[in-house]
Amino acid sequence: MEVFITGASGYIGKSILKILKDEKKKVSVRAIDIKEPPDEFRDFLSFQNLDVRSTDVEGFMKGVDAVIHLAFVLNPPRDRESARSINIDGTRNILLAAKKNKVKKVIVLTSATVYGAHPDNPLFMKEDQPIRGDLNVGFWYSEDKAVQDRLVQAFARENEDISVCIVRPVIVFGENVENYIAQGFFNPPIVSILTKNIPFQFIHELDVAKAIVMMLEDNASGPFNLAGDGVVTLKRAAEIMRKPCMKIPSILQVPLVNLMKKFGILDPNTPIAILDFFRYPWTLDTTRAREVLGFRPKYSSEETFSIAWKAYRAKKKSKK
Repeated sequence: MEVFITGASGYIGKSILKILKDEKKKVSVRAIDIKEPPDEFRDFLSFQNLDVRSTDVEGFMKGVDAVIHLAFVLNPPRDRESARSINIDGTRNILLAAKKNKVKKVIVLTSATVYGAHPDNPLFMKEDQPIRGDLNVGFWYSEDKAVQDRLVQAFARENEDISVCIVRPVIVFGENVENYIAQGFFNPPIVSILTKNIPFQFIHELDVAKAIVMMLEDNASGPFNLAGDGVVTLKRAAEIMRKPCMKIPSILQVPLVNLMKKFGILDPNTPIAILDFFRYPWTLDTTRAREVLGFRPKYSSEETFSIAWKAYRAKKKSKK
């Protein structure tokens, strides 16, 4: 099988490459990214330094059987329009190239944030829950992921000859996590409860990669929610990190975020709109992935959070 991967040098991309290489899967890999892949994979894949919006993508994709589209701007962008172009126009370009090259399988990584964080969200949402991530206006990530998800759904409807999988994981953590989401959980000296003690779900980076490889080898199509078993409330997160936990009045929530941004505790470009994802539940039902794919995560939500916390803390200590 010939596989084409975008964002191959990124967080999830490297985990997928590791599984494909370590398990000696019978695949040949072509990959694109704007960053060079780690040296350990150089002999394992054919790589081109390409933006997902490049007109050269179509030619490099020629002859492949499957496409895994991971490339997306994750951390808070300084240039919103450029990020949106990469996220949305880039996805369009990849889908169009897949269609022109008559690819048999397309797998696109979106996110649990496509459902949005809203007070009327049911606990443990299924894949047929409405896509409302773009209603959390100001949080560029959920906005763009929602638009991307709808784009892929439309592509699947219009191209029934192509098997299309949409991957919607909850918060992806693990030994290698180092982004603004990890900062939000791990950097503050206290754990802040903004409304209720809402539950969070986490999934290990290798479990996400494993699920995507399973989709690659399976005839299944459609959207798949992914999450580790169980939940982690903010109170439990505080216990794991051995930090104090307190409820923050609504009038102080925005000033608190701005203060943490000012002192470098949070990324300075972190949007205020992300607060909704700490106020309202957005947990997922993962029955479909279990029943259709036979997917069983190796790590629970709590195990994943603990692993990420220990790794993040160790990295910070090593930098001192």
